[in-house]
Amino acid sequence: MNGIVFDIREFCLHDGPGIRTTVFLKGCPLRCAWCHNPESQSFEPERMVGQAGERTVGKEYSSTELAGILNRQAGILKSGEGGVTFSGGEPLYQARFVSDVIDRLDDLHVVLDT
Repeated sequence: MNGIVFDIREFCLHDGPGIRTTVFLKGCPLRCAWCHNPESQSFEPERMVGQAGERTVGKEYSSTELAGILNRQAGILKSGEGGVTFSGGEPLYQARFVSDVIDRLDDLHVVLDT
């Protein structure tokens, strides 16, 4: 199973308890004027131009690949009573993908920020 992620941030402290890795997923059906992550609204990878130049926002991952990345951080995340946070966009828009990733995690605490 595959999903589209636009960023993976390590050592987050504000997206749940402890030290966390936050996975930001692409796609949100809402168009909130106050959206903190407008680059997450599109459901597909897209080219964006900013002060740092042009970049692609969004990358396709398999659930196995993403879980592997997160599981490699398990020692650090568990030691700080942290875990993984899925955010977005709207992570429930890719609910089957997120669920499959969670099933593959090595006993990591999970927060779903919807």
